[in-house]
Amino acid sequence: MELFTIKSDVTSLLDEVLEDIHFDSTVKEVGHAFADMFESTLAKKLIIKSNKYSKPESLKHRDPADWFSDYVPTNCKFGYDKNGQPNLISFDRFFNGVMSGELEEYIIISVDAKTKDVKVFRLIDWLDCVNYNTGTGQLMLKESTMNKVYDESRPKVTRYDAIKMLANIDEKACNDHIELKLKQHAKRKQLAKSFLK
Repeated sequence: MELFTIKSDVTSLLDEVLEDIHFDSTVKEVGHAFADMFESTLAKKLIIKSNKYSKPESLKHRDPADWFSDYVPTNCKFGYDKNGQPNLISFDRFFNGVMSGELEEYIIISVDAKTKDVKVFRLIDWLDCVNYNTGTGQLMLKESTMNKVYDESRPKVTRYDAIKMLANIDEKACNDHIELKLKQHAKRKQLAKSFLK
């Protein structure tokens, strides 16, 4: 299924889904408050709209797909005035899925209820817009970066290049995490030493 087809289908249902979930932009932490309702309602409507969409019956709890688009796992990220870093998928799951080929086509749909902007993309094509937190193990989307550089005509990244990029992301994140933990340890050690004199 082409990405522009998914974008067109999501865009055509956007207002209807917002109305169905009684979306209210004045609610505190509006994105978190409505995300689950929006994503599940959108999935149901897409599955009714076309047999190209299906629910992830075989997936276990916390697996990364809200639905399948022509058998491709698809994850929807809903928000309002999107400029944060939402979790996308665990790094290990994504890395192993790209290695095996299972998640090479993994699709992200980013929906901003404020602007009605819908972005649809393969995650491996936008690895320069992710952040990996080794503490939580999560791969996150840097929305502020993506909002500046997003272009639907960006060329596809090969699986080979994606694995190379993921290995570099992993190495940098691990080194940064170790450096942070060593600094925190040194500070605590100094505090303890000065107290125990």
